[in-house]
This record gives sequence, C-alpha cells and structure tokens, in this order.
Amino acid sequence: MGPGARPRWRLASCLLALALFGCGRGPTLTRTVRPASLLPLRTFPSVWVATSSELDALRLADAVVLELNQVGPARARRVELASLEPARAAGRIPAGTAVLRLSPSFEERMDSRVTERPQTVCGPFGCYQESHTTEYEVPVLDIRLEVVVHDGPSATELARFVLRGDEEGRDFGVLRTQAVTLMAERLMAMIDPEARTLRARLLTVTHPSVEHALDLARAGQLTAAREALTAFVASDALTRLSPTKQAAVLYDLAIAIRFDPAAPEGANARARELLQRAVTLDPRRLYDRALADLSEDDRRAQALADQRAAAEHNFALGRGETPPDTSSATEPPPPPAGYH
Repeated sequence: MGPGARPRWRLASCLLALALFGCGRGPTLTRTVRPASLLPLRTFPSVWVATSSELDALRLADAVVLELNQVGPARARRVELASLEPARAAGRIPAGTAVLRLSPSFEERMDSRVTERPQTVCGPFGCYQESHTTEYEVPVLDIRLEVVVHDGPSATELARFVLRGDEEGRDFGVLRTQAVTLMAERLMAMIDPEARTLRARLLTVTHPSVEHALDLARAGQLTAAREALTAFVASDALTRLSPTKQAAVLYDLAIAIRFDPAAPEGANARARELLQRAVTLDPRRLYDRALADLSEDDRRAQALADQRAAAEHNFALGRGETPPDTSSATEPPPPPAGYH
C-alpha cells in the first residue's frame, strides 16, 4: 500500500458519509439520570443497624448509621444483635422499620511479593548491569461482609448478599480501619448510587429542515429541535429521502425525545416506535443499541416508581396509618429460621 493510500481512504470514507448523512458530526446530547437504589433502605422511615459487639463491626455500623442520618427523613440507629429478637418478640420494633444486619469478618495473611531492580556489577573486565531480584512479604487483609435486610416487625428477609474485598499495606491495624471505611463506602454506594450522565450523538442529514433542527439542538434548544424534527417526520419531505437518510432522521427524533426533559408522558413508547422503523429501513447496530438503551430507561423508571411506592407504604406504616395491603395481625409472627 503506497503512501497516498491512507488519505484516499479517508476521503472515500468522508464521501460515503456525505452521501449517506453528511460529513459533519451532529451535536451530542447529554442527560443526567438517577439510578434506582440497589439497597433501598431510604424507603423506610426507620432503620436499625444490627451487628456484633466486636470493635470493627461496631465501627462499621456507626459509619453506616452516620451516613444514613445525613440525608433524608429516615432515621437510623445502631442496636446490638443479641437484643434484636427480644425486641421483635415483644413488639418493640416500630412498623415501617428495616433491620440491616452486618456481619463482617477479616482474615489476616502474609503474601509474597517479588521486585526486580537493575544493578551495576563491576569486575576486572569492566562493568555490566544485571537484574537483582528481591522477595519480601506484605500483610494482606481479606474482607468478607454478609449483609441481610429484614422487615423489622415480621423478620421477613428482604435481601441477602456478601461483599468481599482485600487491603494490602504494612500494618494489620491500619488495614482493618481502611477495610471498615471501604465497606461503609460500598454499602452507601448501593444505598445512594451516584447520578449518571448519558450521552448520544445525533446524525447529520443533508436536508435544510433537519440541519435547522440540529442547529437548535446544538444551541441547547432541545424542545424546539424535537418539535422541528417531529414536524419533518410527519411531512411528505421525509419519504422523499433515501431509506438510509429516513432512518437517520427517525433516529435523531427518537434520541431528541429520549433526552428532552420536556417530552410528553409516554414519550419512550414513541421513541421506540421510531427506532423500530429505523431498523426496518436500515438495520444498523447503532439503532439496536438505542433500542436497548430505551429498555434500560424503562427498567430504571419502573424500579424508581416501585421504590417510591414502597416508601409511601412504609412511611404510612411509620405514621400509624393503614395502607390498603397492611395485614390485620396484631401478634408478631415467629422469626424465620436463622434469625437471631
């Protein structure tokens, strides 16, 4: 391949893109979303954090309680694991209370490490370099945290999982402190997941109406861009484009709908319909991925709606109200097997 092959290839790629959509890049849209909680303790008005009396377990429980009490109306407290079942059996755990049981365990071990360093060796015939190998041992702390969530009054198990990790350093005491901080941070990341930024780039299509809509999107006027694309898709002008360009316009409108916070209710269904039409006209992986992203949006929205409904139910229990599906039983049921 000669030296001129690469420029010709790039030119050919650009000409192909120009023939299909236009060689310029479309604007990138962004949207911030809040994931559903993986450990939705904030849907309860009261959280009891139960653990053993070991020092590291108490430190972990205290760290989680402190973080839970920083934000929101829920109130958390640490309780002794041994006092949990007597309190439940006596009916002293309020309705709408979640019990978070934390069972950390630590294993100390020494691991061998090898390091190689260049070393200059000189002798009667001159100097040369050789690799010098040194073997040494480092303290390693293996961490296992069993997490169990129960409904307080009934002891019904709601969730159970295990977190694992390890810390490496010079001192086991320091490693244990670091491990407690690590596990508390991982738990809080499950309770309060960070917001995510979604991104999608629109496709450029060489048509004045579409280019105008993309200019609006580029200027931050996403609702106006969505409305302009909606008008174009509803017009006869769309059908006069090639199938490939039609698919690109349908994709752009679907993405504008997905990212526009002012889009009407049920907009995702409309976006899915547009993308399915685009796939029929031009089966590209880009459009399939966009459909998968819509499905993920729907799952996230449903999970958030379920958690909001659970919070309303649990907070109503905490206020002494009676949600429609509350049991009329007055005596606390026996604990499940394995409950302490």
